[in-house]
Amino acid sequence: MPVVLSRKDAVYQGSLHNIPFYNEDTEEYHHQMITTDAITESVTKKSFLALLGEQVDFKLLKDAAFALFAVSNFFTSLGFNVPYNFANDLAGDANVIKDHRHWPLMSIGIANCFGRVIIGLLGDQKWVNTYEYFFIEITN
Repeated sequence: MPVVLSRKDAVYQGSLHNIPFYNEDTEEYHHQMITTDAITESVTKKSFLALLGEQVDFKLLKDAAFALFAVSNFFTSLGFNVPYNFANDLAGDANVIKDHRHWPLMSIGIANCFGRVIIGLLGDQKWVNTYEYFFIEITN
């Protein structure tokens, strides 16, 4: 089904008379346009799982490298907040003075700030070419 935004002139802000197709056949030009009602009707007829199946390509999970990457990201998201939640308790178990128990959390935040800047600067260097390395690893 054609969509208005797939047309080259969908966001054109000039005069329609500057578009050659409009000047050749105005009626055909207008017939090619669809309304948003037609789009919403086709979307609402599908179930949520059908729409999810269209958007997600599950064939990617057949690739072992991608499957490992997806599983590792899942486990990382499970354990990401553990140091932040238990830093104060660990400091208490290590007999750190009560006024200094916030220091581990503060040092994680400061290291995060500097680490993001440093990794960003390294990523901007021309000699760092992760794009080629990534595709060489996948194709081999």
